[in-house]
Amino acid sequence: TDPVLFKRIVGNLLSNALRYTAHGGVLLSLRRAHGGAGVWVEVWDTGMGISEADQMRIFDPYVQLSNRERDRSKGLGLGLAIVKHACELLGVGLSLRSVPGRGTRFRIELPASMQLKRDGLGNAAALQTSGKAVVQMDGKLAGRRVLLIDDDPMVRVAMQALLGSWGVELRCANTGDADALLVCGTDWMPECVLCDFRLPGTLDGIAMLDLVQERYPHAVGILQTGELAQSVQARAEEAGYMVLFKPVDALVLATTLSTVLEMRNVEGET
Repeated sequence: TDPVLFKRIVGNLLSNALRYTAHGGVLLSLRRAHGGAGVWVEVWDTGMGISEADQMRIFDPYVQLSNRERDRSKGLGLGLAIVKHACELLGVGLSLRSVPGRGTRFRIELPASMQLKRDGLGNAAALQTSGKAVVQMDGKLAGRRVLLIDDDPMVRVAMQALLGSWGVELRCANTGDADALLVCGTDWMPECVLCDFRLPGTLDGIAMLDLVQERYPHAVGILQTGELAQSVQARAEEAGYMVLFKPVDALVLATTLSTVLEMRNVEGET
Protein backbone atom coordinates (compact mmCIF):
# COMPACT_ATOMS: atom_id res chain seq x y z
CA THR A 1 0.00 0.00 0.00
CA ASP A 2 1.07 3.63 -0.29
CA PRO A 3 3.21 4.43 2.80
CA VAL A 4 2.54 8.18 2.79
CA LEU A 5 -1.22 7.84 2.61
CA PHE A 6 -1.19 5.02 5.16
CA LYS A 7 0.78 7.24 7.55
CA ARG A 8 -1.88 9.91 7.05
CA ILE A 9 -4.63 7.42 7.97
CA VAL A 10 -2.91 6.34 11.19
CA GLY A 11 -2.02 9.94 12.04
CA ASN A 12 -5.63 11.06 11.70
CA LEU A 13 -6.84 8.23 13.93
CA LEU A 14 -4.23 9.05 16.58
CA SER A 15 -5.07 12.75 16.44
CA ASN A 16 -8.76 11.96 16.85
CA ALA A 17 -8.08 9.63 19.79
CA LEU A 18 -5.94 12.20 21.59
CA ARG A 19 -8.57 14.89 21.05
CA TYR A 20 -11.28 12.87 22.79
CA THR A 21 -9.20 11.32 25.59
CA ALA A 22 -9.05 13.60 28.63
CA HIS A 23 -8.00 10.84 31.04
CA GLY A 24 -6.18 7.55 30.61
CA GLY A 25 -4.24 7.05 27.41
CA VAL A 26 -3.99 6.19 23.73
CA LEU A 27 -2.37 3.01 22.40
CA LEU A 28 -1.16 2.21 18.88
CA SER A 29 -0.79 -1.54 18.29
CA LEU A 30 0.30 -3.80 15.44
CA ARG A 31 -0.57 -7.49 15.52
CA ARG A 32 -1.21 -10.46 13.28
CA ALA A 33 -4.87 -10.95 12.37
CA HIS A 34 -6.69 -13.99 13.72
CA GLY A 35 -5.72 -16.97 11.61
CA GLY A 36 -2.64 -15.16 10.32
CA ALA A 37 -4.46 -13.76 7.29
CA GLY A 38 -3.05 -10.27 7.39
CA VAL A 39 -2.14 -7.61 9.92
CA TRP A 40 -4.24 -5.39 12.17
CA VAL A 41 -3.16 -1.85 12.99
CA GLU A 42 -5.25 -0.61 15.91
CA VAL A 43 -5.69 2.69 17.74
CA TRP A 44 -7.16 2.32 21.23
CA ASP A 45 -8.23 5.11 23.56
CA THR A 46 -9.87 5.46 26.97
CA GLY A 47 -11.94 8.46 25.93
CA MET A 48 -15.65 9.17 26.12
CA GLY A 49 -16.61 6.39 23.71
CA ILE A 50 -19.20 6.48 20.93
CA SER A 51 -22.83 5.40 21.23
CA GLU A 52 -24.17 2.71 18.90
CA ALA A 53 -26.33 5.27 17.11
CA ASP A 54 -23.39 7.63 16.56
CA GLN A 55 -21.19 4.77 15.33
CA MET A 56 -23.46 4.58 12.27
CA ARG A 57 -22.55 8.12 11.21
CA ILE A 58 -19.13 8.84 12.73
CA PHE A 59 -17.44 8.52 9.31
CA ASP A 60 -19.89 10.88 7.62
CA PRO A 61 -18.57 14.31 6.58
CA TYR A 62 -18.84 17.20 9.04
CA VAL A 63 -19.83 14.99 12.00
CA GLN A 64 -18.23 16.08 15.29
CA LEU A 65 -19.80 14.46 18.33
CA SER A 66 -18.39 17.08 20.72
CA ASN A 67 -19.21 19.99 18.42
CA ARG A 68 -22.93 19.72 17.79
CA GLU A 69 -23.19 23.51 17.71
CA ARG A 70 -20.84 23.36 14.65
CA ASP A 71 -18.33 25.84 16.03
CA ARG A 72 -15.87 26.28 13.12
CA SER A 73 -13.01 27.02 15.53
CA LYS A 74 -13.18 23.35 16.59
CA GLY A 75 -12.49 22.20 13.04
CA LEU A 76 -14.61 20.90 10.19
CA GLY A 77 -15.16 17.28 11.16
CA LEU A 78 -13.30 15.94 8.13
CA GLY A 79 -10.70 13.72 9.84
CA LEU A 80 -12.59 10.41 10.05
CA ALA A 81 -14.32 10.97 6.72
CA ILE A 82 -10.88 11.33 5.11
CA VAL A 83 -9.73 8.17 6.92
CA LYS A 84 -12.67 6.20 5.50
CA HIS A 85 -12.13 7.58 2.00
CA ALA A 86 -8.39 6.85 2.11
CA CYS A 87 -8.95 3.28 3.33
CA GLU A 88 -11.39 2.70 0.46
CA LEU A 89 -8.81 4.14 -1.93
CA LEU A 90 -6.12 1.77 -0.66
CA GLY A 91 -8.44 -1.22 -0.46
CA VAL A 92 -7.91 -1.85 3.26
CA GLY A 93 -10.55 -2.65 5.86
CA LEU A 94 -11.63 -0.24 8.58
CA SER A 95 -13.72 -1.14 11.61
CA LEU A 96 -14.80 0.46 14.86
CA ARG A 97 -15.67 -0.86 18.31
CA SER A 98 -16.63 1.44 21.15
CA VAL A 99 -18.23 1.43 24.60
CA PRO A 100 -19.63 4.77 25.84
CA GLY A 101 -17.73 5.93 28.89
CA ARG A 102 -14.91 3.42 28.41
CA GLY A 103 -13.24 4.11 25.08
CA THR A 104 -12.90 3.26 21.41
CA ARG A 105 -10.85 1.01 19.14
CA PHE A 106 -10.31 1.70 15.45
CA ARG A 107 -8.88 -1.18 13.42
CA ILE A 108 -7.20 -1.01 10.00
CA GLU A 109 -7.18 -4.46 8.41
CA LEU A 110 -4.29 -5.12 6.02
CA PRO A 111 -4.50 -8.32 3.95
CA ALA A 112 -1.47 -10.61 3.94
CA SER A 113 -0.91 -9.97 0.23
CA MET A 114 -0.53 -6.21 0.65
CA GLN A 115 2.95 -4.70 0.35
CA LEU A 116 4.41 -1.23 0.65
CA LYS A 117 4.40 -0.19 -2.98
CA ARG A 118 2.68 2.32 -5.24
CA ASP A 119 0.53 0.11 -7.40
CA GLY A 120 -2.63 -1.91 -6.99
CA LEU A 121 -4.47 1.01 -5.39
CA GLY A 122 -7.88 0.13 -6.77
CA ASN A 123 -9.78 3.22 -7.85
CA ALA A 124 -6.69 5.46 -7.98
CA ALA A 125 -3.78 3.76 -9.69
CA ALA A 126 -0.34 5.23 -9.09
CA LEU A 127 1.96 5.17 -12.12
CA GLN A 128 5.68 5.89 -12.25
CA THR A 129 6.74 8.51 -14.80
CA SER A 130 10.24 10.02 -14.74
CA GLY A 131 10.63 8.84 -11.15
CA LYS A 132 7.54 10.67 -9.91
CA ALA A 133 4.15 9.21 -9.01
CA VAL A 134 1.30 10.30 -11.26
CA VAL A 135 -2.11 9.71 -9.72
CA GLN A 136 -5.00 9.01 -12.09
CA MET A 137 -8.29 10.34 -10.68
CA ASP A 138 -10.64 8.96 -13.35
CA GLY A 139 -12.37 12.31 -13.78
CA LYS A 140 -13.33 12.68 -10.11
CA LEU A 141 -11.85 16.19 -9.98
CA ALA A 142 -12.66 17.28 -13.52
CA GLY A 143 -14.05 20.80 -13.64
CA ARG A 144 -13.50 21.52 -9.94
CA ARG A 145 -12.26 25.05 -9.27
CA VAL A 146 -9.11 25.39 -7.17
CA LEU A 147 -7.17 28.53 -6.30
CA LEU A 148 -3.47 28.13 -5.48
CA ILE A 149 -1.65 30.90 -3.60
CA ASP A 150 2.11 30.28 -3.51
CA ASP A 151 5.06 32.56 -4.28
CA ASP A 152 7.32 29.72 -5.47
CA PRO A 153 7.12 29.58 -9.30
CA MET A 154 8.30 25.96 -9.34
CA VAL A 155 5.44 24.97 -7.04
CA ARG A 156 2.94 26.76 -9.26
CA VAL A 157 4.27 25.09 -12.41
CA ALA A 158 4.25 21.65 -10.78
CA MET A 159 0.74 22.11 -9.40
CA GLN A 160 -0.54 23.35 -12.75
CA ALA A 161 0.78 20.19 -14.39
CA LEU A 162 -0.49 17.85 -11.67
CA LEU A 163 -3.93 19.34 -11.11
CA GLY A 164 -4.31 19.95 -14.82
CA SER A 165 -3.84 16.23 -15.42
CA TRP A 166 -6.82 15.66 -13.12
CA GLY A 167 -8.99 18.11 -15.05
CA VAL A 168 -8.98 20.72 -12.29
CA GLU A 169 -9.62 24.36 -13.22
CA LEU A 170 -6.65 25.98 -11.46
CA ARG A 171 -5.90 29.65 -11.02
CA CYS A 172 -2.74 30.87 -9.31
CA ALA A 173 -1.72 33.87 -7.22
CA ASN A 174 1.63 34.60 -5.60
CA THR A 175 1.16 37.24 -2.88
CA GLY A 176 -0.45 37.59 0.52
CA ASP A 177 -2.76 40.53 -0.07
CA ALA A 178 -6.24 41.29 -1.33
CA ASP A 179 -5.04 41.89 -4.89
CA ALA A 180 -4.15 38.20 -5.15
CA LEU A 181 -7.85 37.43 -5.46
CA LEU A 182 -8.09 39.45 -8.66
CA VAL A 183 -7.10 36.28 -10.53
CA CYS A 184 -10.59 34.96 -9.77
CA GLY A 185 -12.23 37.73 -11.76
CA THR A 186 -15.93 38.39 -11.30
CA ASP A 187 -17.40 35.14 -12.58
CA TRP A 188 -15.08 32.43 -11.21
CA MET A 189 -15.49 31.27 -7.61
CA PRO A 190 -13.01 28.80 -6.12
CA GLU A 191 -14.35 25.69 -4.42
CA CYS A 192 -11.04 25.02 -2.68
CA VAL A 193 -8.02 27.20 -1.87
CA LEU A 194 -4.51 25.81 -1.39
CA CYS A 195 -2.37 28.44 0.30
CA ASP A 196 1.28 28.54 1.34
CA PHE A 197 2.03 29.91 4.81
CA ARG A 198 4.95 32.23 4.05
CA LEU A 199 3.89 34.77 1.43
CA PRO A 200 5.25 38.14 0.31
CA GLY A 201 2.85 40.92 1.17
CA THR A 202 0.90 41.93 4.24
CA LEU A 203 -0.78 38.61 5.07
CA ASP A 204 0.54 35.17 5.89
CA GLY A 205 -1.21 32.06 4.61
CA ILE A 206 -3.68 31.71 7.47
CA ALA A 207 -4.71 35.36 7.30
CA MET A 208 -5.00 34.97 3.54
CA LEU A 209 -7.35 32.03 3.96
CA ASP A 210 -9.41 34.15 6.34
CA LEU A 211 -9.68 36.79 3.62
CA VAL A 212 -10.70 34.16 1.08
CA GLN A 213 -13.38 32.90 3.46
CA GLU A 214 -14.82 36.40 3.72
CA ARG A 215 -14.97 36.70 -0.06
CA TYR A 216 -15.93 33.09 -0.86
CA PRO A 217 -17.56 31.61 2.28
CA HIS A 218 -18.21 28.21 0.70
CA ALA A 219 -14.60 27.61 -0.38
CA VAL A 220 -12.62 25.00 1.56
CA GLY A 221 -9.30 26.35 2.86
CA ILE A 222 -6.19 24.16 3.02
CA LEU A 223 -2.82 25.42 4.28
CA GLN A 224 0.23 23.95 2.53
CA THR A 225 3.37 24.60 4.50
CA GLY A 226 6.89 23.50 5.21
CA GLU A 227 6.68 25.06 8.68
CA LEU A 228 7.26 22.52 11.43
CA ALA A 229 6.32 24.86 14.28
CA GLN A 230 3.36 23.42 16.16
CA SER A 231 2.06 26.95 16.69
CA VAL A 232 1.44 27.31 12.94
CA GLN A 233 -0.49 24.05 12.72
CA ALA A 234 -2.46 24.85 15.88
CA ARG A 235 -3.37 28.31 14.61
CA ALA A 236 -4.54 26.91 11.28
CA GLU A 237 -6.61 24.16 12.86
CA GLU A 238 -8.14 26.57 15.35
CA ALA A 239 -9.28 28.64 12.38
CA GLY A 240 -10.82 25.52 10.83
CA TYR A 241 -8.29 24.90 8.05
CA MET A 242 -6.72 21.60 7.09
CA VAL A 243 -2.91 21.45 7.01
CA LEU A 244 -0.77 19.62 4.44
CA PHE A 245 2.98 19.59 4.99
CA LYS A 246 5.35 20.18 2.10
CA PRO A 247 6.44 18.39 0.07
CA VAL A 248 2.83 17.30 -0.43
CA ASP A 249 2.51 13.77 -1.78
CA ALA A 250 0.39 13.63 -4.94
CA LEU A 251 -1.78 10.79 -3.65
CA VAL A 252 -2.40 12.56 -0.35
CA LEU A 253 -3.34 15.73 -2.23
CA ALA A 254 -5.64 13.83 -4.58
CA THR A 255 -7.37 12.07 -1.70
CA THR A 256 -7.76 15.28 0.27
CA LEU A 257 -9.16 17.29 -2.63
CA SER A 258 -11.52 14.51 -3.67
CA THR A 259 -12.81 14.09 -0.13
CA VAL A 260 -13.32 17.73 0.81
CA LEU A 261 -14.96 18.57 -2.51
CA GLU A 262 -17.31 15.60 -2.22
CA MET A 263 -18.18 16.83 1.27
CA ARG A 264 -18.78 20.28 -0.11
CA ASN A 265 -21.33 18.73 -2.46
CA VAL A 266 -23.04 17.11 0.51
CA GLU A 267 -23.76 20.58 1.86
CA GLY A 268 -25.39 21.49 -1.45
CA GLU A 269 -22.66 23.80 -2.76
CA THR A 270 -21.54 23.22 -6.34
